[in-house]
Amino acid sequence: MPPKIYSLQISKFALFIFLLFCFQENFAQTAPDNSRFIQLNTIKGSRLTLVESSDNYVYHVGTINNSEVGFEGFSAKNIGVDDLFILKSSANNGTNSWFETFDAGNGGKINPKSIFVDANENVYVFAQFQGSVKVGNSTITSSNLTDAFLMKLDSNGVSQWISYLPLGTASYNNTVAKTKLVTDGTHVFFVYGGNHLLKINNNDGNVIYNNTYDNVELKSLALSNQNLYLAGATMNAGVNFGSEFINESYVGFVLKGDKDANFASSLKTSPDGFYQVFSDVSDIATSSDGSLLLTGFYTRSEIKLITETGTTSFTYNPNANYDNLTRLYNFVAKVDLDLGAVSFFRTSTSINREGVFNIRTDYNSSKLIPYGTSGDFKQVNYIINRLGSTLVTSFTNPNGTSTTLPASLEAQSYTSLLAYNKQGVYESGIQLAQVGFRMSASGKGYTVTDNNNVRVFSTSGFSADNSNLLWTKQKSNSIGGSFSKQFQKHLKSEKSDVFFTALAEGKGNFFGKEFENGQNIFTRYVTRLTADGTSKWTASFQNASNADELNIAQDFATTDKDDNFYFVAGVKGNSSLFADSEGNSTNFVTTSGNAKAFVKLDQNGKLLWSKQINQSGVSKTAVATDKSGNVYLVGQTEGSLDLDNFNIPSEGGVSMFVVKLSSAGNIIYSKYYKNVANGFYVLNPVFDNQDNLYVFSEPMSPSDAPDYVFGSVVVPSGVNGIAHLMLKFDNTGNVIFGKNFYANAPEGNLSYAWPNDVHFDGADFIVSGNYYGDSDASRYLGLDMAQIPKVYSGTNLYVPFVAKVSTSGNVVWQKSLESNNSNTGNYTNIDLDESKNIYMYYSVRDKVRFNGTEYSFNATDGNKILLKLDTNGNLVYYKIADKGMYYFPLVDVIENDKVNVSGYSVEQNFLNYKINNQNATNLYLATFGTLDQKYLTPLNNYLTLTNVAMPNNPQNANSFEFDLVNNVDWTATSDQNWLGLSAIKLSKSKSALNTISGSGDSKLTLIAETNNSGNSRFASVIINGDGGVDSKTIVVTQTGVLANQEAKTFVTVIYPNPTSEILNIQTEQKISKIEIYDLSGKLLKSTVGSGKTIKVADLAKGLYVIKIYSDKNIIDSKFIKN
Repeated sequence: MPPKIYSLQISKFALFIFLLFCFQENFAQTAPDNSRFIQLNTIKGSRLTLVESSDNYVYHVGTINNSEVGFEGFSAKNIGVDDLFILKSSANNGTNSWFETFDAGNGGKINPKSIFVDANENVYVFAQFQGSVKVGNSTITSSNLTDAFLMKLDSNGVSQWISYLPLGTASYNNTVAKTKLVTDGTHVFFVYGGNHLLKINNNDGNVIYNNTYDNVELKSLALSNQNLYLAGATMNAGVNFGSEFINESYVGFVLKGDKDANFASSLKTSPDGFYQVFSDVSDIATSSDGSLLLTGFYTRSEIKLITETGTTSFTYNPNANYDNLTRLYNFVAKVDLDLGAVSFFRTSTSINREGVFNIRTDYNSSKLIPYGTSGDFKQVNYIINRLGSTLVTSFTNPNGTSTTLPASLEAQSYTSLLAYNKQGVYESGIQLAQVGFRMSASGKGYTVTDNNNVRVFSTSGFSADNSNLLWTKQKSNSIGGSFSKQFQKHLKSEKSDVFFTALAEGKGNFFGKEFENGQNIFTRYVTRLTADGTSKWTASFQNASNADELNIAQDFATTDKDDNFYFVAGVKGNSSLFADSEGNSTNFVTTSGNAKAFVKLDQNGKLLWSKQINQSGVSKTAVATDKSGNVYLVGQTEGSLDLDNFNIPSEGGVSMFVVKLSSAGNIIYSKYYKNVANGFYVLNPVFDNQDNLYVFSEPMSPSDAPDYVFGSVVVPSGVNGIAHLMLKFDNTGNVIFGKNFYANAPEGNLSYAWPNDVHFDGADFIVSGNYYGDSDASRYLGLDMAQIPKVYSGTNLYVPFVAKVSTSGNVVWQKSLESNNSNTGNYTNIDLDESKNIYMYYSVRDKVRFNGTEYSFNATDGNKILLKLDTNGNLVYYKIADKGMYYFPLVDVIENDKVNVSGYSVEQNFLNYKINNQNATNLYLATFGTLDQKYLTPLNNYLTLTNVAMPNNPQNANSFEFDLVNNVDWTATSDQNWLGLSAIKLSKSKSALNTISGSGDSKLTLIAETNNSGNSRFASVIINGDGGVDSKTIVVTQTGVLANQEAKTFVTVIYPNPTSEILNIQTEQKISKIEIYDLSGKLLKSTVGSGKTIKVADLAKGLYVIKIYSDKNIIDSKFIKN
């Protein structure tokens, strides 16, 4: 036998191999399968997207969905999911000239983005699309939603040509960059996609060139004789346009060249300062006096124009100083056509109140409209999603006039129309700002469109001379609806059950609850879903505000140790009504139009208590519970706030507050801290093992960046005002410890990190958030100023990170999830399992690095992934589940590798589950991992299926589909030969038989022969499963009357079952009578009429038979009275 050889070196090698094997085993862990999928879908309906004006006509552009047009008596039948419509009307009286539609092909979608009208009333439409679009003899196809086309119609609405533009890429999370089209009659010049300059033959649509430019966002262009002018902003330093070179990042520019895009001269904006300074040129146009007009936006401090002949400061500047670090300003200038001499360069005061950290075209854009012959022009500014404030916003425009915007508690969008003479000052003409409205304008008139909800609108045309109303067009109703602001949490006592809530708007169905709230009117619905996805009960908060609460982690709702459910909701207008699962209602009334409701429900949906929070200003609140069952409100407010005996006086400024309440709703302590900062972007509450409250926060720092004072605790600020705070509170609400992870940031540093969510793992805090980069291409600055290397040097913004921080504020570790595609995909929450593993459901795109290894994802649409990290932040697994870069997907960890996720999808499938996608809201709850509870439930339209009335069509054309939701091996049997069954398990199908079987979620089809007997007949489908689940029976009725045209299947569902008060009947058939019998056949109750409810509160507990008489059938079913 050979001798054994042992050495320290060999043992080290063996240990290395062992650790490597363990690491690979850990990394190679398989992600759990998707075991449950529940979806809420709405219908989109027709939508108005664009309104544009010429001197003589107005154009409405939008999409048709579900064959709804809905205005002016027009009708159209959809071929695609979203087909295009264009309406041309007289600008003088609104008379319609023509209405044209273009379909997207079967299953296709068209998304119009911009419309342009030339001097001869030719119309050019730019749209993104997926599907097939035919214009004349040309047909273009695309399978990619970001592909686009440019189409020309003549003045009579006759299509001339269509040009396919692949990958008309989005700029900001699925929004499209600014576009501009000009034509000299022979050729069309067009900027799109952020970096494309396109030249097209105007006769046939053939592309002459399609140039792309790196590190820029192109926004506008103009023509003058043989010269082409191109404008926009740089995204990084070192941009090359042939002989023209712009070295600065985030500056606006204008280039002059020939029509072949050979550029030989330029001008650019030049900021004073270097910290968070951004500027652009949003639009350019040639003036009738032979000059070039330009307008744009900038932040922070004064800018200058550097032209071909020198540097020019503002010729009009109403700012005494620039003392606020993050405000947004608008400028207008005029230069000669050689980009040299400046006639005027005029600016505004700040046009907003909230911080602005970039110039985003989807939020701020401008349009110049020259008219007449003397050099006069108009300007239209589009400002989107301005943060709400209780203060009136007033500012001075570049033309010297003032604009005043009313106070609003919710985000505002507004359009301003400004008039200028050739010197750039106001002389005469219409001056107005419309909050919540969009405007188009020409030299002779303007339109105002109320389009807050894109499914309804009202457009009014006005004269430019006297603002007289000329005409109005409107669409006042829609078949569409939406869901938003969801939250989910599993129950501790029944881990397969889930609390689920969402805001519902318009029309739709919330787990069997049909709603019609009205367009742009919101109701928050709360339900408890059982393992099979059926709703156990539903509560509602009607007329809810759509305003956001605090925190990306959606902390407006939470649960406690006893499975009670808490939520905060804004009262809309003067009153909102809450109704619990038992019909008990509470009215929340406010005369100020500014209040919140704080509601506690038990696990059965019964109201335990509620409170009203009255406030004079905007407040945002997070809700949290500790292990003892106490509940906390952590938030901020402008002005006064009242809750029971807790009061914050109105003394000006922003207050941070903490309120602790007992489980019974009694205030244990309350505390507020005044003027710590200008506000807080984030206030994440979290508790340690002793139920000590901690808050992780990002404050909005004033310009002079003072220290943060919380009573006796002073937390130092950084020199640049950037901060990421960690606070600890005692048992009376006093801050006893505070830390700023960026207190020692060097001057000039822009890089830092903010928190999105925080959890306690039993020893330390797990913090998830984003790193914000700066111009340093080599690193991010992590918590405690740690140098985090940049692998993708061109990416500067919003890189996700995860960190572990001790209760004393020491950073144990931190890791970036860096991508080459900067995005806000980390705008989500995190959760932990019992082994302290970390889970996140978030969006990624293209290349992402985990632990130094690069992984590839969808580079165009992005993916949503379920990510699992171990307690040291190492990758355990990821699973691609969906596409898209949409905000606020959420994760809820049941236990190790059993996870609920929710989000919104635009896809047709979620893994193997089909999405009922009608191109509207597709909100889903998906579960990964095997649930402990077994279930077997036939479902139709979210309700348990018990009865089906089959049609009697000729040629055996009688079928009906329903979902069999289950996690067992099952068998379904028809007791009659005339009724066959078939099943589809995802992609696997079975032919029609009397008995079928399968496992897991399936779609079953009932197939009935034609009934020629002349008599109604009955069958039962009995569904059995293993795992101890109860069998289910579906009673099928088929009339003996032969249909003379294609008839439909009628479904009758009774709910809730069991019930204690009222039994509801859902059916499309007309009911004439309802009878209830006991099991001996004794008639106990009878109602006559068309009502679809019957009261059963007076019945004793037990099992009963209900007989429903309809116009076509008599339906028998059973229910339980509890």
